[in-house]
Amino acid sequence: MIQNIFLDVDKQEAYVGQEPVSLADAKAHCRVDFADDDTLLTDLITECRGVIEDYCHISLVQKTVTLTTKAEEALKSNYAQPFQVREQFNEFELPYGPVRSVDIVTSIDSDGVTVLNLDIDSDYYVWGSAFKYIRISNNFTNNILVYTAGYGTEQGTTPGPIPGPLKRAILNEVAYRYEMRGEPQNIRATAFTEEGVCQAARILAFPYRRLTSI
Repeated sequence: MIQNIFLDVDKQEAYVGQEPVSLADAKAHCRVDFADDDTLLTDLITECRGVIEDYCHISLVQKTVTLTTKAEEALKSNYAQPFQVREQFNEFELPYGPVRSVDIVTSIDSDGVTVLNLDIDSDYYVWGSAFKYIRISNNFTNNILVYTAGYGTEQGTTPGPIPGPLKRAILNEVAYRYEMRGEPQNIRATAFTEEGVCQAARILAFPYRRLTSI
């Protein structure tokens, strides 16, 4: 059995344009009809979008993800199995999807220095529509994957626009943090939160959560 250990991940935002929800949307949701807090609300939109991404382990805006993994073979029991057949491939879901494209897959050779460029459809395979899986030959154990993740609004772009409930989750979190700012010890600010997300946002975002080891 192959176990994949995610050693490190780097997510660089690469999106162009506005956030998934606009300032006008946030002001309407918060019932704000003045401009005094426009800068605050703009900052909260970006902050809350990141909070929902972290809660769901997904990418709402376009990112370049660099993932470092190590594949190890584990025995299927606590007893030695000398005749255990070695698996040919290891596979896992690429975290922080949806994945637009897998751009580069490299492996560090056993000397710890040499970088090997892997070839798709021979050294590794990718399948799936939005949340893609990758299968890598177990000849390569220390791998670095670079891929582009995030929803897209361009016509014909896979995986398409952000689902409506996730937009509303951002708006709910913006409204919560806007109302409760400056009162971190207030029981209303803490009683209904989990993992840094308010209840109203969490209910909408929960169905979109993905599993990840990072």
